Amino acid sequence: MSRWPRPVIVAICTRDIAQAHDTAPAASCLASSIGFSMTCRAKRRGCSGGRSPRRAGAALTGLDRFNWRRYPPDMAAKSSVRLKITLDDVAPEVLRRILVPLDIRLDRLHLALQAAMGWTNTHLWEIRMRGVGFGPPDPHAGWGAGPQNAAKATLAGALEDIGAKTFTYLYDFGDGWEHTIKVEAIIDAPADVDLPLLVEAQGACPPEDVGGPWGYAEFREALSDPAHERHAELVEEFGEAWDADDPGLDAINSAFAALAKSWARKPAARKTKKK
Repeated sequence: MSRWPRPVIVAICTRDIAQAHDTAPAASCLASSIGFSMTCRAKRRGCSGGRSPRRAGAALTGLDRFNWRRYPPDMAAKSSVRLKITLDDVAPEVLRRILVPLDIRLDRLHLALQAAMGWTNTHLWEIRMRGVGFGPPDPHAGWGAGPQNAAKATLAGALEDIGAKTFTYLYDFGDGWEHTIKVEAIIDAPADVDLPLLVEAQGACPPEDVGGPWGYAEFREALSDPAHERHAELVEEFGEAWDADDPGLDAINSAFAALAKSWARKPAARKTKKK
């Protein structure tokens, strides 16, 4: 049996990924390479599915046995990491599993987390590992104050230096959204697939500026109760069809495709002045 619950979702076949990332279609099933035992959706559309998915974790690096000292530095660029992201203190559960490059810069990881969750990237944020914070540089902070510059740190480097397998992503210090992120596996980067890649998604992202977990609970109560004093106001803004169980897969995959495309761009060559 699989170690993980059967996912609700997502792009598990490279044919699905090709549609999401605008790449050439392929029919080999990706489930085994990202460590999930699941049925390839595309079989219903004529996909052969390739090899049968292996037992979850069979193709993965066991984190308990992982030794950074024996891990060649250049391998980080050839590897990817599967992250489990859980939004704390909300119901129903809001969960994402994504695949990102192991050597991803932490400012780019922030963008991947925003896209995966469905946030709008309009508030302050911080990645925190065992008391060490990474975020946007604060020009007003004194020396040694504030988080470290996330644009100058990579996930591989932070995991190696700090030794954390679970860390926290804070978003919107006013509403106080906290996400628990668990490093589940380190694997070879899948060939011919752009990263970041959505593996699983459950639950809708709460609206921005709703008041954090407590405000989100009141928001859902008001929407479902016509007698609530805020019911008419929220229905007018969000509609009665708000679905707390819908993660919005199309929007996530589109956002991931846009990130992959922007990260693949090479910097423009500098023009040399003619003498």
